[in-house]
Amino acid sequence: MDAVYFKTLTTKPDGTPRTEAAAGPLVYRVTNVSTGEATRADASSSGLITHHDDGSQTWLLSGPLLVRFREGNGNLPRGLYDLTGVAWRIDISADGHLTVSGGYRIAKDVCATLS
Repeated sequence: MDAVYFKTLTTKPDGTPRTEAAAGPLVYRVTNVSTGEATRADASSSGLITHHDDGSQTWLLSGPLLVRFREGNGNLPRGLYDLTGVAWRIDISADGHLTVSGGYRIAKDVCATLS
């Protein structure tokens, strides 16, 4: 069964999570509804998520994660990517802008695979 498990490590004064650990096997089946072409995308990374007071988040990751970038919304072009690496991170601003950095690579450009 695909599932991601979260454990709250620290909380903010209001009781909401400040830091969480996340892990678990998670594989998506992604389908191009126009062509019926399908592929699997692995999102089974483990990581540490920090929720900052300004609403932004920092994800420190190891392993694969499926990440969607909208037009102008990150440091990768618009698309759906299966990203992986041993020690990489995603910074998510309070308005949702994504910045991927560290030792990551694009394991699969899902949109290109399905086009």
